[in-house]
Amino acid sequence: MLTKKEIETKVYEVIREKCLSENDQNTVILGANTHLTKDLGLDSLGLLTLSVEVENFYKIYLGDANFVPETVGEVIEVIERETKKIQ
Repeated sequence: MLTKKEIETKVYEVIREKCLSENDQNTVILGANTHLTKDLGLDSLGLLTLSVEVENFYKIYLGDANFVPETVGEVIEVIERETKKIQ
């Protein structure tokens, strides 16, 4: 079973490597309350990239098109919930 810390680490890695500009990769502070659009500036493509990367890594489905997580913490919560279903 995955720990919350392992999930956090992977989500932070995906955000830094796939969703942020090179300038922001080392300067942005990520936490559970970090807002994906307001704090990180992710647009719809950035949110889609995050979703696809997470779904592919964990082999889960994050939700339908109506579910758009607002914070990093919400992404982590969904991953925790969905990975418990498949274990």
